[in-house]
Amino acid sequence: MEKSDSDLVQTQQSAPRDQYSAAYLIMFLQGVGMLFPWNVFITAEDYFHKRFCGTSVEASFENYFGIAFMISNTVGLALSVSFQHHFATRPRVVIPLACNCLVFVLTTILSLVPPESLAGDPLFVITILCVVISGFCNAVLQGGIFGMAGQLPFIYTQAIMGGQGLAGLTVALSSILTIVARSETEGNICSVDYGQLKWSAFAYFTIASVVLIASIISFRVLEKLPFVQFYIKPDVQGATRPLLEEGESEQVHQEEMSASNRLVKIKHILKHTKLLVFAIWFNFVITLCVFPSITAKIKSTDKSARFYRDLFIPFSFVMFNLWDTVGRVGAGWVRLIPNTRDGHVVLAVLVTLRLVFIPLFLLCDLNVTEGHFNHLSTVFKDAAYPVIFMIVFALTNGYFSSLIMMYGPTQVTGKDQETAGTLMVFFLTFGLMSGAMLSFAWLPLVDSSSP
Repeated sequence: MEKSDSDLVQTQQSAPRDQYSAAYLIMFLQGVGMLFPWNVFITAEDYFHKRFCGTSVEASFENYFGIAFMISNTVGLALSVSFQHHFATRPRVVIPLACNCLVFVLTTILSLVPPESLAGDPLFVITILCVVISGFCNAVLQGGIFGMAGQLPFIYTQAIMGGQGLAGLTVALSSILTIVARSETEGNICSVDYGQLKWSAFAYFTIASVVLIASIISFRVLEKLPFVQFYIKPDVQGATRPLLEEGESEQVHQEEMSASNRLVKIKHILKHTKLLVFAIWFNFVITLCVFPSITAKIKSTDKSARFYRDLFIPFSFVMFNLWDTVGRVGAGWVRLIPNTRDGHVVLAVLVTLRLVFIPLFLLCDLNVTEGHFNHLSTVFKDAAYPVIFMIVFALTNGYFSSLIMMYGPTQVTGKDQETAGTLMVFFLTFGLMSGAMLSFAWLPLVDSSSP
């Protein structure tokens, strides 16, 4: 381990400075650009609900959006892992950003078309296609950006993770502000005049397009920074060494050089990242199992103020995204768990211990009248308990995920770091999809009245 740390310090000392933290800030913006578009689809819930009123997907369009996005995203990442070595980093970043931008330009234009001119069913088909394209582009983009970050000092991977957290927090805040601006007694969204929703949706989609354009421009600047060129150019002297036994790295490198099968290289990477791969996958399995399928059903017994009524659940979303972002950003400054084999074991164990949040949230006051768990006693009746649980739940999600994503690419050398970065993103996304799928099976156990 001392050899790895020494080489890393030597490389960083000989590297050009990241002046004004330009590379870090651009990577942070790339993280925002990755998740902001998808979050905008979810934030514009009232707009889509209004447009799909009277259709068969009126109450379930968000589920279709989520499944379509996650499946296309996972497929895209699997393809990225298999074929990314055939393409340079630039097209794997710029092309998906440009395609995503076109998707949101189209969505922005469609928001100005009144429901009388475009019915809900055809709009749903168009929107699902946009979500699928956006999910696939997002996968290619993540593979490119995280692969590139894997070749830089690992603080730049944390910058991407922090940007993703900020994207989620911005959307959650926008959502709760929209609810606050509405009267609590407003009727069904289908009865609201479309003119009241059109311009807010137009603003959402326009902002997403602007963020994507800014991501494209800033990435072109990032490529030209001397700091980035020092690390990205092939076979840079003093590249970060993996955490392998002395002499093992060179032997493996020679074996890989003679192997024509891409699968051999992927297996080699997985061999040295297996604990981290498990940790990133299981971390998000637990998160998506609990949030929001269980947390969205927690109510407050205190109905004295509006906060405890229609604002309580949106507030929990804000709390999750806020402390998730704090955890992601904090991992860049305070690394309590070292980047060693023992440290990786500790990370895997701590991630597994997050299973405790399932019974903790279940023992809060669930807003269910039927289901397998409706007979559970409410142990944590006070509204403060789910808030405290949510803070720790979100903080550990953000902190652990950032550490894992930072450490993953350091386990191999050279261009393998790029593949390792993409593999880590694949298992992160696979964890999201696995958790979401499990939550569909889990939800009827919580409330048998759920579809």
